[in-house]
Amino acid sequence: MRRIALALCLLAACALARAEDRWFSVHLDGRKIGHMQQSRVEEDGGRVRSRQLLSMTLSRSGDTLTIQSEETTLELADGTPLAFDSRIDTGGSVTRVRGEIEHDHLRVAIEQPGGVERRHLLWPAEALLIEGQRLAMQRGGLAAGTQFVMLAFDPGSLQASQLLTRVGAPETVAVHDRTERLVPLAQTTWLDGGAMRSQAWVDPATWALRRLRFPAVGLQLDVHACDRACALAPVQPADVLDAMLVAAPRALRRGDLDAPLAYRLVLREGEGDALAAQPGQWIERDGGELRLRVDPAGDGRDPPVAADTAATRWLQSDVPAVAALAREAAGDARGARARMVRLEAFVRGYIRTKSLRVGYASASEVLRDREGDCTEHAVLLAALARALGIPARVATGIAYTPAYGGRRDVFVPHAWVLAWVDGRWQGFDAALRGHDAGHIAFSSGDGDPFRFYEGLELLGAVSIRDVRRLGWRERAQLRRERAAR
Repeated sequence: MRRIALALCLLAACALARAEDRWFSVHLDGRKIGHMQQSRVEEDGGRVRSRQLLSMTLSRSGDTLTIQSEETTLELADGTPLAFDSRIDTGGSVTRVRGEIEHDHLRVAIEQPGGVERRHLLWPAEALLIEGQRLAMQRGGLAAGTQFVMLAFDPGSLQASQLLTRVGAPETVAVHDRTERLVPLAQTTWLDGGAMRSQAWVDPATWALRRLRFPAVGLQLDVHACDRACALAPVQPADVLDAMLVAAPRALRRGDLDAPLAYRLVLREGEGDALAAQPGQWIERDGGELRLRVDPAGDGRDPPVAADTAATRWLQSDVPAVAALAREAAGDARGARARMVRLEAFVRGYIRTKSLRVGYASASEVLRDREGDCTEHAVLLAALARALGIPARVATGIAYTPAYGGRRDVFVPHAWVLAWVDGRWQGFDAALRGHDAGHIAFSSGDGDPFRFYEGLELLGAVSIRDVRRLGWRERAQLRRERAAR
């Protein structure tokens, strides 16, 4: 989970002030799921090399998934960034990002199955890697009430995010099997999909990170400093998928799902704006509740731009094998709608092994392995659409199913495709029966897993109180609005 790895990387700046290793145990919802190791070495020539290794093992409906992230940064002693190397392995799908920084230029090599992509980018002004972040925090100090802002760069996503830190008064905190007197740091990181909040506790004498806590996919993730033996103790994989299910207030029939639906939701304060940004969805706030209207016919807001047909590191629509598969799947179909219907049915049959063992694969990997869950179906479908010149985005959210994992009438975490057809964004779902009003989108974009997991953060904040079909007056109003758009 890229977002979990990002939070831990941002707080690596607290961890080390001299050459040594530190170990941490990682817990999710009270179960030990992995470990983290951090090191900092002062090298000859006034350079500092920082390294962080994170390993987590999760369970998804009985399938075990191990995620490993390794990140190394090289900086001058004053925090000037020089280079980085990030490698993330999600269940065998490996992505490596290497970068070299010189003045305001960044040279990047992105290695994924199928080849290496090289880019020349501008380095974000004032962006900091781990050593630079550590120095900035130490300059801010640990006096209660202090707050400071920095621009933290995440090598894995190639994104710079604003990080606000607020220092609290010292308090007694449980760390593994003991209590310690520590200084709390409340941190907020602003990402494309909203704010990510975390709480860290550091040793006031050494600035060493001793504990970290933040919400992750509806659960609570805890990181505790401990010794090597403790960190490497056996894991107890938590079933994250079961905790991410959202109960439906009643059973939804096919007649319900094929028509526009009105939902009544309860969300945490300040959440929910992302729901209104998704095509075919409108929200109204009513006190502590949110009224969400979902039209499976989609809408024409936010017309496509050039990026919606471009190849990306996850939607490799320019790879010859992907382009050839798109032409084969579309056959003699003419027009965007007919082609999308063909592509949707083709992907549904092409992925032979329906499995949760794959963490998050790119379109080229899905083409090769023909295995995966909804994310692999969506990524391949979007890549095939873009290969044919059809604007397409990968949507992340929840979708209704009558039964899942022994539970009845639930909304499950899901991914599908939004394609620009007949002048509006419309949904296509190769993993389920198809797209309908039982799909609630939290985010949509270019298929990057960083944004995918951002969308899933709403899972811990939303519950569904009621769902109903729109009345005839509401449907008439919807038709008028659709015609006006």
